[in-house]
Amino acid sequence: RFRLPVFIEKDTNACCLAEKVFGNCKHESDFLYMTVSNGVGGGFFLNNALYYGAYGYAGEYGMCVVKEGGAALENRGHKGSLEMYASGRGLLRNYLECGGLPEINGATPDGKILIELAKNGDPAAQKAFALEGYYLGKVIAAACNLLDPKKVVIGGGLSLAFDCYKESLY
Repeated sequence: RFRLPVFIEKDTNACCLAEKVFGNCKHESDFLYMTVSNGVGGGFFLNNALYYGAYGYAGEYGMCVVKEGGAALENRGHKGSLEMYASGRGLLRNYLECGGLPEINGATPDGKILIELAKNGDPAAQKAFALEGYYLGKVIAAACNLLDPKKVVIGGGLSLAFDCYKESLY
């Protein structure tokens, strides 16, 4: 209608491209991008191009198994997936399993509340973030061992809590 080109891309690939064009990877030909938010996904930028894989599903980090025999997402058969244990709902799940309170001031805790709790020394929140880093680190390490990128960029809402889980990421 406006005689302008239109491009459609999944959000995590668009974020990966944005890192190449505007972000920390302007001068890199090989890097990994991971979104950690309500879900976990990402993109691969390899040999100076976005990598899609044979069927267009490259970068679906969230489906990688990090806990054998673990819980499954509703309506999906991926038991023990990274998304189950390191997305926003996974962080909450870990917090509750570590003895955290199911309600704070009458509401279910979200990522912002868990960040504040962890920074203020709440043991359950700190343990939940330690698990966050551990699970993310497992998948990032596997991807790096397979693809040998120059950089890894973590984005998404839970990237803002990086200080809470960076120690356990390594």
